[in-house]
Amino acid sequence: MHLESNIIIIRKFCLNDGAELRELLSGEYIAKWMPGWFKFDEQEIVEWLHEVINDYADCLTKSDCSYAVIDKSSGVLIGRADCTIKDDNEIGATIIINPNYIEQGCLTEAYRLFTKCLISMHSDKSIEIISQAENAVESKAIEELGLPRVEISRIKEVKTFNHYRMA
Repeated sequence: MHLESNIIIIRKFCLNDGAELRELLSGEYIAKWMPGWFKFDEQEIVEWLHEVINDYADCLTKSDCSYAVIDKSSGVLIGRADCTIKDDNEIGATIIINPNYIEQGCLTEAYRLFTKCLISMHSDKSIEIISQAENAVESKAIEELGLPRVEISRIKEVKTFNHYRMA
């Protein structure tokens, strides 16, 4: 996969992305909204990159996939786009962007490119995006795509999530 707009590129990860990925994943924003991604040390990132790169052969057909989101003007890795094949009818999409690039429209643009690609490859599936309700920036970026919020869920009365679906 290689997707490109006037402001971002979404491409496969490569082993050279390790340092920039570690920097992205160590930020406070990631720790707050995606705490599972925050815990990677350098060795774990190298191992994760090897696994992701090896899985690209089956990617988007029967396994989960992760892609690098790049600022087009600087070439800097600014985020990560993930998709999960949930079942025969649904694919989950998640994108996290360095908060310094969100106001430039990079999050909305990444969701726009990524969901458009997923729909073209899997026209028989719906795309679901789940965001934490407290993350107003992400919810706004998703809603700018025109996706309807179809559900609100809670996990153990601690966190509330908005579910958006594109059929």
